Amino acid sequence: MKYLNILLPVFLLFTGFTCTGKRSKTEDVKPKEADISTNIEVPNVKPHTPTVPPVTKPENAKSVVQSKKLDPKALTKMKDDDIEDAIIDAIQSLFDEDYSDEFEVVSRLSKSFRVIYSTRILENEVKNGGWNQFFWNSSHLFTKEAEAGLQAIGATEQLKFLKEAIVIHDQEKDLKKKYREQYYLYLIAKEDPSKAKEIMQHPFSEYYKQSKLKTLNSPFFKIKDNLGQLRIKYIRAHIKDFSL
Repeated sequence: MKYLNILLPVFLLFTGFTCTGKRSKTEDVKPKEADISTNIEVPNVKPHTPTVPPVTKPENAKSVVQSKKLDPKALTKMKDDDIEDAIIDAIQSLFDEDYSDEFEVVSRLSKSFRVIYSTRILENEVKNGGWNQFFWNSSHLFTKEAEAGLQAIGATEQLKFLKEAIVIHDQEKDLKKKYREQYYLYLIAKEDPSKAKEIMQHPFSEYYKQSKLKTLNSPFFKIKDNLGQLRIKYIRAHIKDFSL
């Protein structure tokens, strides 16, 4: 443990990490509050990067996104099953390979793009690992965008849960901070198995167990309104906005 106490400050210095979960802009998106997102190996917990897995381009969407462009006329002709994925794929094609500029790039896009991307992130993260995963990973940077996005597409029930989740998350900031700090000890232990005894569980698992956010997962999944359908309805109504 003495070795870890000496090594940890050095390790954090080179990763750009502080006790608030910040990291240098060479590793993450620009905002200072960004958390590190990396591979999480506990069951049903997946990393944020990429938040929205690259989609298999439908044949009629290939010409639309190949050159990182979107054509509203071409989108209009697409089936519902293809249109959202074509937009997501086009947005993702603008990112660096490691997604380090994801938030920065999306922030520069028009409102309609932000509405679709932020609500898709929220849905994917919560489905993969619950509300805890959304706030643990760097996806939490999209919280305000997702809040505005849910309102824009008319997802009133989902919006209520997001607002409640934000309140709980803010109340549990010290809890999250504690396990984010332990997370870096965990990374050190992974590099040196002899120190694995110091960290018995992945810190996310402990954060998940102790957080009240998990109580929102089950009722959130029971909401009848389908976010995907609401997004498609929004896209169709604002089709002229989706031009890159």
